[in-house]
Amino acid sequence: MPKQAGLNLIERTHFVGVDFATGKAMAGNTWVSSIARVNGVWTLVEASSLKSLMTQKSLSANPTLKLFECLLQHRDALIGIDASFGIPQGLHDYPTWQAWIEAFPHVYPNADAFRLACQEASPQGKELKRKTDIEAKTPFSPYNLRHYKQTFHVLHDVLRPFLMSQKGGVLPFTPIQLNKPCLVEACPASILKTLFEKVPSYKGKEASHADAKRLILETLQALFAVELSSTLKDSLLTQAGGDALDSFIVAWYLCRAWQETPDAFVPKDLPYRLEGFVY
Repeated sequence: MPKQAGLNLIERTHFVGVDFATGKAMAGNTWVSSIARVNGVWTLVEASSLKSLMTQKSLSANPTLKLFECLLQHRDALIGIDASFGIPQGLHDYPTWQAWIEAFPHVYPNADAFRLACQEASPQGKELKRKTDIEAKTPFSPYNLRHYKQTFHVLHDVLRPFLMSQKGGVLPFTPIQLNKPCLVEACPASILKTLFEKVPSYKGKEASHADAKRLILETLQALFAVELSSTLKDSLLTQAGGDALDSFIVAWYLCRAWQETPDAFVPKDLPYRLEGFVY
């Protein structure tokens, strides 16, 4: 695979999807799926809740550090996280995303202060979406009532530590770094909207939800096959909330896109370099 200016387009062999949750149930509701090349075949090698990973790996007991430490273990991986990496232009006055992230905990002491600041900066109190939210048809604004805590915590607890510690890259804001993980924003709901005229309802415990999960997985496999063990396949299909499947959807999409359209990961122009981009 050729290299291009501004992006290390090495042949990456590791792709991770994270369905990110917050609150007291963060560890149980955050799921991580990892796809790697095994004997020349793309293979799902992991699909686990963060709670499960804590018992398998030496991770901090601090819930705000668990995911950060887990992701650091995926060297050279492209990692997609289902959470907003920025807010619409005009809601802060920092010249770059990096400067805003560095100041983040001083500007927003907690999630509620973050949402209030966004609301107060919005014209007529209107809830705004980013350019990429409109294009990708994401369900919510980054500071929507159902979404703002997720946005706050991914920025405060994951992206800022990556930036400040130089442990990895964050697209489209910083270059991909060799031998370090690179984080990108992804949205399983947006991915599914590109594959289905009407996305089947799959989040729940009913038989219809299980059937929908199976249909989604079969559709993904028909487009770009990933080897699944029976155990991991069961994890994707039986986890009622759909978090396991969502994490796989993100990992699957990044793996497929890197092989088929690597140019999509070339750093974006403004306003994406200020607001973020849903890959």
